[in-house]
Amino acid sequence: MNYESINHIHVVGELDRDPEVRRQQNGQFVTTVMVKTTDHYIKTKTKEKVEEHTVHRAVLFYDNADTARKLKAGDVVDIEGTLKKRSYQDRNTGETKFSTQISASSLKVMSGTRGNSKTVDDPFASAAEFEIPW
Repeated sequence: MNYESINHIHVVGELDRDPEVRRQQNGQFVTTVMVKTTDHYIKTKTKEKVEEHTVHRAVLFYDNADTARKLKAGDVVDIEGTLKKRSYQDRNTGETKFSTQISASSLKVMSGTRGNSKTVDDPFASAAEFEIPW
C-alpha cells in the first residue's frame, strides 16, 4: 500500500514565557518559544466546562528567530512547521531522554501584550449570544 506521509503542525496560542535566544557562531539567532494552546470541552455527564492547556516547544531560525526574540510572554502567535524528535542526556541521572519539538518554518505574530490583543471572556459562549451587525 503506497501513501504519502505528512509531518506538519500548525499551532496558534500565546507564549507561556519570554523566548529563549541563542546566537550561533555565524551570528544567526536561534529562538525557542513555548506556545500554550487551550482546548475547551464540556463533560457529557456533569456538564462541567473543562479547559486543558498544552505547551508546545518551537524552535525558530533566521528571520523567524529574529522576529520571535522580540516577543514577550502573553503574545499570541501562529506557528507552522514540522515535528522533530531529539534526544538528550539527563544531567542528574545520565539517562537518555527524548523530547518532541516544532521546527518552525512560519511565524505570524497575531497580537501582543502591549494592549492590542482581544480577549474573549467565555470561550463556551454560544454564537447566539453575540449581536451580528447585519
